[in-house]
Amino acid sequence: TKTIDGTGIGTFISSLASLTANTTYYIRAYATNGIGTAYGNTLTFTTVPSLSLGQSYQGGIIAYVFVSGDSGYVAGQTHGLIATTSNQSTGAQWGCFGTFIAGTGTTLGTGLANTIAIVNGCGSTTNAAAVCNNLFSGGYTDWYLPSRDELTKLYTNRFLIGGFNTVSYWSSSQTSSTTARSINFSTGTVTTSSSKNTSMYVRAIRRF
Repeated sequence: TKTIDGTGIGTFISSLASLTANTTYYIRAYATNGIGTAYGNTLTFTTVPSLSLGQSYQGGIIAYVFVSGDSGYVAGQTHGLIATTSNQSTGAQWGCFGTFIAGTGTTLGTGLANTIAIVNGCGSTTNAAAVCNNLFSGGYTDWYLPSRDELTKLYTNRFLIGGFNTVSYWSSSQTSSTTARSINFSTGTVTTSSSKNTSMYVRAIRRF
């Protein structure tokens, strides 16, 4: 297969369409004149997989795909959240009881910064944020504890993601020095006043 992209000397652009997802292609430029045809160096690229919710990808399961208006959305590209394939803990505390961690947010895109702030502000290595921050899973180490809105996306798509229990899960969104937000995966109820000393389930996410 070839394209014909004009005449004369200089640079040219060739647009390739109808490529197959998750496929490696090899290309090279060519030029033809009265003497014959000469070829440039062979280049290679691989098209991205066709991505969808619930698909195994980059160390976990695609849990949410960003749409216009989301933090992390890039027009013409596919980005979103990946959840681990199973729970990281069935009984971790939020931690930092009595300590207010400044700057934790609730919106989509704040979970990573929340997690870093919690890890830096708490001495515990077994709290929910630390469990996610220290995780090595699927070949990746950039896992974190989801914010309230990120955890809501996991709840909405819980059946496609799989592996959830009908119990409460911690978010990384703090409410006060003694409480934080959690979501009941049986009812979808967001609790804003869960004691940080309460043991709850934990599921880590990462961005792609």
